[in-house]
Amino acid sequence: MKSLVAWMLASWLSLIWCLPVYAAGSCRVTTSGLAFGAFPAPNPANVDSTATLTVTCRGNPSASTPFTIALSQGNGGSFNPRTMASGTYSLDYNLYSDATYSTIWGDGTSGTSQVSGTIPPGPPNGSNTLNFTVYGRIPGNQNLAAGSYSDAITITISY
Repeated sequence: MKSLVAWMLASWLSLIWCLPVYAAGSCRVTTSGLAFGAFPAPNPANVDSTATLTVTCRGNPSASTPFTIALSQGNGGSFNPRTMASGTYSLDYNLYSDATYSTIWGDGTSGTSQVSGTIPPGPPNGSNTLNFTVYGRIPGNQNLAAGSYSDAITITISY
């Protein structure tokens, strides 16, 4: 099983991730970025946003390539909640694999789930691409200090 590790999640009350990386010359992951924008505190409503995570693999002409995508806990050291920090202050948030915000996207531990996919067979010099939606949520009713909040998330693709 090969593993690809890449992804930074940064924020100043917005989340942005990137870092396209090829694993063993076969696959790469990119993201569109997840921006929450300003979070007025205290805010009784949840603040939601989405981003696209794209997996591109060079074609294997004879077989499909199944894979799983795991997301780390981030710097806060917990999946539920994940936290962004601004100095000594923190802001709870989380990342989900479903539009109902009920399945925390993690590494398969602590009640989280990984996301699976399969790259279909393709030409040796071509590539296949699959897109996945990442659903982000900052829960409402958080009273926090003004500041630039950030976190770092690692994406691991195993295939």
